[in-house]
Amino acid sequence: MRNKQLLLDILNIQSMSYETKNMEAFILNDVESLGLTAVYDNGNIYVTKGDASSYPCIVSHTDTVHRIIPQAHYTI
Repeated sequence: MRNKQLLLDILNIQSMSYETKNMEAFILNDVESLGLTAVYDNGNIYVTKGDASSYPCIVSHTDTVHRIIPQAHYTI
């Protein structure tokens, strides 16, 4: 059930190029609530779990292709 709710929560956050603060804050709060280490650096979020000499890397954009619209008109 967490996966479905997490997806809905993410889809409800509007972001566009150079206006990604809400999405970044959501990601930081969520990964920290899971007990993971998160570092924000110049628009990049680095998350690690445990202690290792190297970690896998997953890359994703935090913005979307549409402009931000009034929340009243934005539905998922």
